[in-house]
Amino acid sequence: FYIMDPTAPGHPETLKVVQHRDLRDMTRLVKGLTSQDLHVGWAALTAWGQALCEEFVTLICHQDGQRNELLGRLFARSQLPSGGVTHRVPAQRDMQMGALLEGFVKDPELATYA
Repeated sequence: FYIMDPTAPGHPETLKVVQHRDLRDMTRLVKGLTSQDLHVGWAALTAWGQALCEEFVTLICHQDGQRNELLGRLFARSQLPSGGVTHRVPAQRDMQMGALLEGFVKDPELATYA
């Protein structure tokens, strides 16, 4: 899994990788509140390298439908070659962001676009 910097000189002919993650380190997929955001959990070491923690990368897709396509592909790729469908990472929905926004946004029309 590569994260590229589209602002780097020479993009897209010359790609600058800013982060690389092994798909075997994926811990979970979380569908965001909107139809365009996806949060990917990764197993990582703490800054001291002493313990495992979970880090998240948030992906914002440009068009509706791309998030679900990406979710499906990552979900399928999370299955190890020797594993079965039950060995894939969990796919979850973000239930916290909606509840958090309801506490801040009082106008229901604005909450629809948040």
